[in-house]
Amino acid sequence: MAGSQENVNVERRRPGFWRLLRQFASNVSEHHTLLAAAGVAYFFALALVPAVVTIVSIYGLVAEPYEVAEQLEPLTDALPDEAGKLVVTQLRGVTSIGEGRVGISLAIGLFGLMWLVSNAFNSSVMAIRIAHARRSPHNWIQGRIFALKLSLVAMLVTTIVIWGVIAFPRTLEAAGLGPGMRPWLEAARWPFVLILASMSLGWIYRMVVGPSTLRRARLIAVGIGGIIWIGGTFGMSVAAASADQLQATFGSLGAVAVLLIWLYLSASSMLLAAEAESVLVEAWGTSSVRRSRRSS
Repeated sequence: MAGSQENVNVERRRPGFWRLLRQFASNVSEHHTLLAAAGVAYFFALALVPAVVTIVSIYGLVAEPYEVAEQLEPLTDALPDEAGKLVVTQLRGVTSIGEGRVGISLAIGLFGLMWLVSNAFNSSVMAIRIAHARRSPHNWIQGRIFALKLSLVAMLVTTIVIWGVIAFPRTLEAAGLGPGMRPWLEAARWPFVLILASMSLGWIYRMVVGPSTLRRARLIAVGIGGIIWIGGTFGMSVAAASADQLQATFGSLGAVAVLLIWLYLSASSMLLAAEAESVLVEAWGTSSVRRSRRSS
């Protein structure tokens, strides 16, 4: 009796590094990831204006004009002299305005801040889902609320990172710590920033696309995103350390350019890491089927 039997052996195919890199570059090009990152960075840059209005308005509600210089001394010590004087002068003017006008500015600033930051994260969420070939489960209102939740956490993390990168070294200098301890403390901030950035990216991906089907792929992806982001943040810290020279050479545009580049790198790190995870999951999570036939 003659017959045939089909044995299906499932094996995981492990593509090489260059094949993964080519697939990653192809996905980035096909999904216009870097263009999407530019749009996200643009919304974040626009959000800076209402953010400043909001912070200044809140301060104007709780502070008195004669308290400004004393209360802001830790901040102004960490800024170039001219910038510190400008901050104090402007905030003194705000605290002299009536509470009614300050309250209106606060309401407008909060609305503008939430709207623009949620636009930025809404764009990020769409780009991450495109990278993973996922459809949005939300309608317009649900999507906006979801983006606002992400925005609140992101603003908190960004505030911590900016303080740690820019203000922390100047705070150590103002605290008068010994020369033996300062270099160690300044160096310790970078592993902290890398871990915080990677954990934040992992949390965002979990919220947007759910738990990873391949945990190792997500760990590698958030590590890549964290490294890209910390590279841009390190460049920003170098620019901040030479703020006086930057101001003298390029004027106020120099600081603006540094900030815009950092925002673009931040958005790129988030979206490129999503593309990396998608490629790794597809490469390591799929199986190739090999059929062998035997006749008897």
